[in-house]
Amino acid sequence: MITNPTVLILGAGASQPYGFPTGRELLLEICDILLGRTPTQSAQQFVRDMIACVDDAGHLERFRTQLYKSGKSSVDAFLEHRSEFVAIGKLAIARALIPRECPDSLIETSRDSKSWYELLFNSLNSKFEDFGNNNLAILTYNYDRSLEEYLFTSLKNAYDRTDEETASTLQQIPIIHLHGQLGYHPSQGNDIPNTKSYSPTIENLRRHAEGIKIINEADPQEQDFARAHKLLERARFVCFLGFGYDPVNLQRLKLPPTSECRYFGSTYGLGEGQRSTAINRLPGQRPNLRKLGGTEHDCFDYLRAVSILD
Repeated sequence: MITNPTVLILGAGASQPYGFPTGRELLLEICDILLGRTPTQSAQQFVRDMIACVDDAGHLERFRTQLYKSGKSSVDAFLEHRSEFVAIGKLAIARALIPRECPDSLIETSRDSKSWYELLFNSLNSKFEDFGNNNLAILTYNYDRSLEEYLFTSLKNAYDRTDEETASTLQQIPIIHLHGQLGYHPSQGNDIPNTKSYSPTIENLRRHAEGIKIINEADPQEQDFARAHKLLERARFVCFLGFGYDPVNLQRLKLPPTSECRYFGSTYGLGEGQRSTAINRLPGQRPNLRKLGGTEHDCFDYLRAVSILD
C-alpha cells in the first residue's frame, strides 16, 4: 500500500509505452495521414471521418498544410496561436487517439513490456476493502484514459468484483485530467454524460473532441486545478513521469515550496541541459528535495529506482 501522501503528475511520455504518441509523434502522424503519405485502410478511414466532420474541405486542406509547415513540436502548440483551427485540430487529435484505447491491446502491451502501470498497481496491493485508502492521487496532462482502464481491469479481475464494486472503489483514488479527456471512463460514474467509447464513430469523434483542452484553454482557476492544488499542498512526494517540465504547466500547478514535500521525476529522452533546466524549475532551495532520474531511465526504470511507492 502507498501510505505517504503521493501525487503522480503525468505527461505524454507516461502513456507512450502503451501505444500512445508523444506530442511530436502525434503531429507527424496526423500530417502524414492527411497529406496522403500513409496508404493504409485505417489512414483512409481517418481522412473520411475528418471530411465527414468538417463542412469546409478547404479549411481541412489549409489545416493540414499549415500544420505540416508550422515548425511546431505538437498539435497543441500549433493550435495555441491558430484559434481558427482549434475545432478541427481537436477532431484530428481525438481521431488519432480513440482507436488506441483498445482494452485488450492495453493488457497485452503491459504484459509484453516494462509496464509502470503494472508496477503501480502492485504497489497499491491491499485487501479490496482497503484499496481506496491508498494515499495516492494522479494528475495527468494526457487525454487518454489508459491508466484508468488498466487499473479498472486489473482491480476487477484481481479481486473478482463487479463493475459497480470496482468503479466505486477506484473512484476513491483521484485521477484528474487537467487538459481534459476523451470522454469519461465508466469507473468515474455511470451517471456521468459523455462516457468513453472505444468505437471511433463520427458521433463519438465529435463528442470526445469537445473534451479536449489545449494549453491556453486550460483555466488554472477552474475546479480541476483547485482540486489539484489541494492535493499537492498535502503531498509528501510529488513525482513527474513522462513530463516535459513546461514552465507554464509547472506555474499553473502552484507547487508548494515547503521542506515537507520532495520532488522526483523522470527525464527520459531529455538532453543534459534540458534536465538541468527542469531541476531548476522545481521549487525548493535544498538539492536533496529535488531528485530527477537520468535521461536514459524511462518511467518504469525510474519508479523502480526511487522509493516512493510504499
